[in-house]
Amino acid sequence: MHTYVVAEDCGGMGHEEPLKGGFQITPNPFSDLINVTFSGIPPQSWALFDMLGRKLGEGRIQSTFERIYTSGIPSGVYTLLLNYGGENRVQRLLK
Repeated sequence: MHTYVVAEDCGGMGHEEPLKGGFQITPNPFSDLINVTFSGIPPQSWALFDMLGRKLGEGRIQSTFERIYTSGIPSGVYTLLLNYGGENRVQRLLK
């Protein structure tokens, strides 16, 4: 398991939902952390963006479970991008 700290703050509302492409993000809405679980081959990396397109955090993925710490970002709507080496998957998240 790897952990990453996001440098800024965010927030919102949403619901937990399995996603296409072999991954699940919980909880949504999130507060201080985002859990990402992968089935099959995990993506190579992740990046978290705010609604203005500013990158708030990024990291390499080396296992089937990642925990992204988000305590420093404000409430709002965010986009988590998962890079599968040429193919990107995105998911909107609320804090």
